Amino acid sequence: MPSIRVLAAPVFHAYSLSLWVEFDGEAEAQSVSEALACAQIEVRGRNDELTHAVGAAGQPGLIAGDIRRDSNHSRAIWIWIAVDNLRFTADGAADLIESLQARAL
Repeated sequence: MPSIRVLAAPVFHAYSLSLWVEFDGEAEAQSVSEALACAQIEVRGRNDELTHAVGAAGQPGLIAGDIRRDSNHSRAIWIWIAVDNLRFTADGAADLIESLQARAL
């Protein structure tokens, strides 16, 4: 069964990504949320405001939310990410990737 996420979003305020990440073993949304939380990434839980492009406008770093296991694949996690398109630069993206790789996410 395919995994799909459908959205309708304003696009001026921010970049939005829906990531599907496959792990070597069983994936737990809580563990991924904890691993992502750092100075550059604000992780929003179920009781927080949803991650969306307009909410990311003016915010530093990335906002990650709606982190959940794929119901069709126990080794995969969906992650919704938004980032202000005027504040986020290529250098910022490279720094973030290096930071995540260093933490062996």
